[in-house]
Amino acid sequence: MNKRVIEIIENKKLTPSRFADKIGVPRSTISHIISGRNKPSMELITKIADYYPDISLDWLIKGKGDMIETQTSLFDESFEQIKKPETTSSPAKTENAKTNLHLETELIDSAKSNKEQTSEKKHEPESQDIKVSVSKIILVYNDDTFKVLKPQR
Repeated sequence: MNKRVIEIIENKKLTPSRFADKIGVPRSTISHIISGRNKPSMELITKIADYYPDISLDWLIKGKGDMIETQTSLFDESFEQIKKPETTSSPAKTENAKTNLHLETELIDSAKSNKEQTSEKKHEPESQDIKVSVSKIILVYNDDTFKVLKPQR
């Protein structure tokens, strides 16, 4: 496992010190792993996995598979997208189309209402200072794969 930690450091083009700083462990921890004095602890593995979600845990722990995990589909293959109502002549289909159109209209009205409430809140004085920060960003690609990005700490 020590060799795989070294491979990660090389793959990410970091110095051992910079790598330790990024994942939040003492620099000596990484130094001891590189020298072979210590083996990576579960805490270290967890910190690597949290900071580098693209690193395959199967590879890191067992040495099986590729270092970089292939992206997985965010959506199930059976996921159906909402379709607009079709124009039909059948009474049952016409009723379904009306229901779908009604639901679609409700969603649009709800979104408009939320937008108006949000813009009204912007003009209200803030009573508290709330510190908010980004914990992660999820990019979803048009082929239904995704990537999780975490800010550097």
